[in-house]
Amino acid sequence: MSRRCRRRPTLCAWRWTCSSTTPAPVSGDTPPLGTATNLTCPECHGSLVEMPAGSTRYRCLVGHAWTPDALLDAYGGGLESAMWTALRTLDEKAALSRHMAARSHDVGRVLMADRYANQEEEALVAADVLRKYLLRRGMREETGA
Repeated sequence: MSRRCRRRPTLCAWRWTCSSTTPAPVSGDTPPLGTATNLTCPECHGSLVEMPAGSTRYRCLVGHAWTPDALLDAYGGGLESAMWTALRTLDEKAALSRHMAARSHDVGRVLMADRYANQEEEALVAADVLRKYLLRRGMREETGA
């Protein structure tokens, strides 16, 4: 026997009401919030759905809601933060490689010293490119305040 179910909004959530034409929802089924997208929530990194309202809005299963402008701002802030983290990581890699090259050279491991020196140079070149980009765009490193 098949049942027909449809959603009806209540104050807190969607409530399922069923007739006898389609099967009832299985325990644990969650009614869809909107149209699936390939976007993720900047707060929780969960999938975002496009809400079926008149204006474009996005929401994740946790409940974070986003307008397109707020979502773009959040993505931009996350990208900038990731670039500053990458720059710090490249600077630290260069410093560690320099240190390890010196230690390897001191104990006569010339091939290892050369390898570390090459890694230092690669990290310095990459850090220079990223630093120039960040400073040209006027991005400022967040201090965590």
